[in-house]
Amino acid sequence: MKQNLRFTFLLMALLPLITIAQEYESGINSKIATAPEYEWVLNPKYENATSFTEANLAAAQMYGNWGYIDKTGKWKIQPQYGKAEPYCMGLAAVQHEEKWGFINTNGDWIIGPQFKYVTNFAEGLAGVCNGNWGFIDKTGSY
Repeated sequence: MKQNLRFTFLLMALLPLITIAQEYESGINSKIATAPEYEWVLNPKYENATSFTEANLAAAQMYGNWGYIDKTGKWKIQPQYGKAEPYCMGLAAVQHEEKWGFINTNGDWIIGPQFKYVTNFAEGLAGVCNGNWGFIDKTGSY
């Protein structure tokens, strides 16, 4: 009896999904599965990208390297980093030659690449690790 109840419950849970899939296949309810019509603001040409943040820049990847683009799609900071994070509190964490540091919106190093792991800045501090975790401020002081 318990097995029957489990099967019935599972079937009841999956039935709406099965119905939507069937309706989509037959074209009855295709709006459920397709996104609304949008115009491209930037043509899809990047391998990967993040959302635009407070600096109105987004990290974008091209040819394996990361840089930052503005909302017109122009490179504000050319792709040159192994990894890149979104800007937080005016700084972005970027990886250069396996070490992480922080750059400003002009691409200038504010805290040079020296850490094995980092977190983004929040409330004036970023987590950094070179074996043990600690916190630095925007000048790089612990």
